[in-house]
Amino acid sequence: MLFKKRSNSISRRKSIPLYLILVVPFLLQIFAIIGLTGYISLRKARKATDEMIIRLGEEIADRIELHTYSFLEQHHRIHQSILASIEGGRIDVNNFAQLECYFWEQVKQPDVVDYLIFGNPEGNVLAIQREEDGQIIVKVRDRTTNSKRNIYQLDDRCQRGELLGTQGDYDVTTRPWYQAAIVAGTHTWGPIYPEVGEAKLETSPVVPIYTSEKELIGVLGMEISLEQIADFLRDIHISPSGVAFIVDRSGEIVASSTSELPLKIVKGKTERLQAIESSQPIIRATSQKLIEQLDNFEQINRQRDFIFKENGSRIIVEVEPIKGFHGIDWLTVVAIPEADFTKEINSYIRQVIFLCIFALILATVTGIFASRLLSQSIHQISQASQALASGKLNRKVKRSSVNELDILAQSFNQMADQLRQSFSALELANQQLEQRVKKRTKELEAAKVNADNANRAKSDFLAKMSHELRTPLNAILGFTQLINRDENLSAEHRKYMTIINNSGEHLLNLINDILEMSKIEAGRLTFKETKFDLYGLLDSVEAMLHLKAKSKNLELIFDRASELPRYVQTDESKLRQILINLVGNAIKFTRTGSVILQISVVNTLPQNSLPENSLTEPRITNKEVKVLFAVIDTGAGIKSEEIDKLFQPFAQTETGLKSGQGTGLGLPISAKFVQMFGGEISVVSQPNQGSKFSFEVSLKVIEEEQIEKSQLRKKKFIGLAPNQPIYRILVAEDISTNRLLVTDILTNLGFEVREAENGREAISLWLSWQPDLILMDIHMPLMDGIEATKYIKEQEKFKQKRTPIIALTATAFEEQREAILAAGCNDFLSKPFQEEKLLTTIAHYLQVKYVVKTSEQELHPIARSPKNGIVESTGKFEQLNPESLTVMPQEWRENLYNTACKCDDRLLLQLIQEIPAENVHLVAALEDLVNNYRFDTVMQLAEATTEKN
Repeated sequence: MLFKKRSNSISRRKSIPLYLILVVPFLLQIFAIIGLTGYISLRKARKATDEMIIRLGEEIADRIELHTYSFLEQHHRIHQSILASIEGGRIDVNNFAQLECYFWEQVKQPDVVDYLIFGNPEGNVLAIQREEDGQIIVKVRDRTTNSKRNIYQLDDRCQRGELLGTQGDYDVTTRPWYQAAIVAGTHTWGPIYPEVGEAKLETSPVVPIYTSEKELIGVLGMEISLEQIADFLRDIHISPSGVAFIVDRSGEIVASSTSELPLKIVKGKTERLQAIESSQPIIRATSQKLIEQLDNFEQINRQRDFIFKENGSRIIVEVEPIKGFHGIDWLTVVAIPEADFTKEINSYIRQVIFLCIFALILATVTGIFASRLLSQSIHQISQASQALASGKLNRKVKRSSVNELDILAQSFNQMADQLRQSFSALELANQQLEQRVKKRTKELEAAKVNADNANRAKSDFLAKMSHELRTPLNAILGFTQLINRDENLSAEHRKYMTIINNSGEHLLNLINDILEMSKIEAGRLTFKETKFDLYGLLDSVEAMLHLKAKSKNLELIFDRASELPRYVQTDESKLRQILINLVGNAIKFTRTGSVILQISVVNTLPQNSLPENSLTEPRITNKEVKVLFAVIDTGAGIKSEEIDKLFQPFAQTETGLKSGQGTGLGLPISAKFVQMFGGEISVVSQPNQGSKFSFEVSLKVIEEEQIEKSQLRKKKFIGLAPNQPIYRILVAEDISTNRLLVTDILTNLGFEVREAENGREAISLWLSWQPDLILMDIHMPLMDGIEATKYIKEQEKFKQKRTPIIALTATAFEEQREAILAAGCNDFLSKPFQEEKLLTTIAHYLQVKYVVKTSEQELHPIARSPKNGIVESTGKFEQLNPESLTVMPQEWRENLYNTACKCDDRLLLQLIQEIPAENVHLVAALEDLVNNYRFDTVMQLAEATTEKN
């Protein structure tokens, strides 16, 4: 026994204690980490600080540059808009009265422009200015002011008040801004100068205006304050002592983030402040260092950064040019003292070192204590774990005298018991799972059948609701079109009718959205290719959305590539709907800035061409182009977590819900349409920075001759052309308002019309009256349109005459259209219908001729084309001349002249109605002049005839 104890003692003395094996390497690692951390921290801290400050300076300089460009661009766009109005002929700069009111309209809008001015080579000048109290004054020098400039106050109707003052001899051609525009010969910025009576700087964007022969008309300019740029610099948080300032190439301060004014008083005269003369030490020191290194500010042509010491403190400087914007050539300078950041970094390093030392001591004590407790039981647990890993689940761990290890041993034993139970339960669970899967599969199959039945029921319900909603909409939209044809309708009533029509169109769009989504869900959507003018489609979409964008002061830009083909073939309706939805959404959620539709050609895919080794020149006879459409806005943007909601039906983002507009169907429908084109809509967006929606489609390029001419212009139907039979048309419709609408349209043109309230009455009138054509509603009481059509077509088998039947109904789905045509109807028109579509369809089957007025303001008698059934023009309207009015007496012509002088359009239209009916071309031409407010032309025509007589 003694020998045994002695052997154990010797063994313990020769072995290394477990706590040393655990603690010593751990302590060595901590010592190494602390030393390395301190070394790297001290060496890299300054470098990291410098890099951080440089990046900060770059970011601040970029923000300043972006804001400055945005500020200048805003006023440049206003300048461009005014110039476009002048160059477009809408404003005559030689007419100072007209120009004065136009400038007044621009200046009275708050937060747009405060001062507009125009001067010409004769020294005449017109300036409109909005004072701080909101009053607007005009400063004018013309041939009536005797080389002086008079100042008047303008009231809220642009009328001059009393004379406020007079300035001495004022020659605009000597002004610096005027001379700057003449020298540049194009858009430029005038010199910076102190604002009169204010401690602020101003500058002027100017542009010379020339005639087509390059003769100078004058110079257009505006004054803008640079105080907004200074305010932006003061709002930027750089560092406790950091500053940012902008200087021009002469070294004079444009704006700074300090409270120092960029001006100085020299001998009672206000002059601009040089940066090297600044009272701010950091601005003065930075400017002097720049001059020492580069001699002057003009040597800086690219972004630069450098470091210099001032009073023992390192200052990091970032310099970035602002140039290229119509003559602007400034420098942005950001100076940041390193001391603003090193104090916190040094404190942080000391804290880290202290924590490392504390962790070292704590780890040493804890390691020694824990290692002694672990050494007794850890080996036993290790062996038991290996046995458990090898699959011996019956192995047990003996309990330990250490509480935590004892708990670990008990947990280990419980885990082994649970594993044994789990393996037994797992086999049973697998069997039960197989049975549940079979049962669930049957339930899902039954649920799918129920869902399909519910989907069909929903589609049937939507079809019926479509009919019920479209029927009254047909009357609303139809009668507004009919009433708008009245030339004597007052402007106020025409405005009300436009509101009614727009509201009806909006409701119809909502109904169509729901129906399109139902068609998508039911798999009934079809792809219908048509041949059309792509430029015309884009122009119509732009015209449709232009007023909406203008009402929000947004710039709507349709930027299409020069190589974009004009005449193409694809599904025009779906492409139009996609563009309206995407551009409309962009306008809806954009408050300021612009909405841009970019159309570019990605590639061209020739389908049929000559081989490359052909001796003749290759000629592509048919090709496809892949076109990229991208809608870019400067709106509220979309959160990343909400992008997935965009294409879910009836789901709206947070911004969409706040707007209170839309149904949440536009984007899902557009996404489905784009998929039918073989593409996908991609979205890139950031909150408060705008969004970009883009998609690609393949278009077949066609020749212009393949486009039907009737698609290229709109027509206004005047009446039936002379020398035609009297055509009889039967209108079968159960809704009285819809009957009245169709009857009024047809009778006003000269057709003979009778009405039937149901299918039975339609059959009776068909037998007794023998109409030339029937407009048949489908849903009617007693006997519907399909039954009546089948009866008429069955009876026509025994007659020589065939009566065309056109279905006129609010039915929504394609299969219902097929059923209607299968019943015997010759054609199909959906409610609400367009008047032109109804009349051209009638012309197709009756070969009737009309007198119409096209969108080019020409009168045409038109007839059915035997080639394709499209109504085409067959004549041209003769040119108006004074001799055209000689068909009327002298007294009538004098009355026409006097009424035109009064600009009374209603009395003029009444006089025109006195012209005999056979002079239909003269009536239409005069009405066109009056409707376009060309009273001057009417006066000239009438005056010429009165002088001859």
